[in-house]
Amino acid sequence: MSSYIAGADGALTTVGASVPTTQTAACWVVVMPNGRFAYTTIAGSASISAYAIGFDAEITLVQANGRAGETGAGPGDIAITGNGRFLYTLNNGSHTIGAFEVQGDGAIRPIPTGATTPTGANGLAAR
Repeated sequence: MSSYIAGADGALTTVGASVPTTQTAACWVVVMPNGRFAYTTIAGSASISAYAIGFDAEITLVQANGRAGETGAGPGDIAITGNGRFLYTLNNGSHTIGAFEVQGDGAIRPIPTGATTPTGANGLAAR
């Protein structure tokens, strides 16, 4: 993942070099409503990576190994609630929805849901 600062004219300036997830096949990204953390689904590794976002927009992995949480097979889409308390993944390979509680330090804690999705589901939204 890389971070950028958007200027008043919309032009982007790169903040720093890319910070790899250390996993396989990063997909979608969400940013916390407060802008402090970003999360990406890792389809090939059935996981989520978490990044801390500094005031200067510099990003660093929350966990050194890049694995913030385990998902079902083939996570694709990811969504976060408006209050930033919960994170959800659409796990296409296992036809499930993963749920996580976001901690104050950016770590995530799994929440059992048992939620399943129909074959072919390809989008996820959270409120």
